[in-house]
Amino acid sequence: KEITLTNGELNQLMFFCPGCKSHHYFNRSWEFNNDFDKPTVYPSVMVNRGKVNPTVPICHSIITDGKIKYEADSTHALAGTTVEMEEL
Repeated sequence: KEITLTNGELNQLMFFCPGCKSHHYFNRSWEFNNDFDKPTVYPSVMVNRGKVNPTVPICHSIITDGKIKYEADSTHALAGTTVEMEEL
């Protein structure tokens, strides 16, 4: 899902993370293939690096062709797995 600013410019993109059971965002300046059905994003998405927020898991994922590959350093139950992205 696109997040637009009040001036109408696209700023961030959002996806639902089933590992964290919440939404994550990435900046539109990252490489994105502009395919909202099967997105690919570069670089990887890292949430809560260093466990800054102790109530939220560390989530490190790579999004390729509409699939989320959770890296082993993620601290939720889907670490080390790959899942299809869910439509918002």
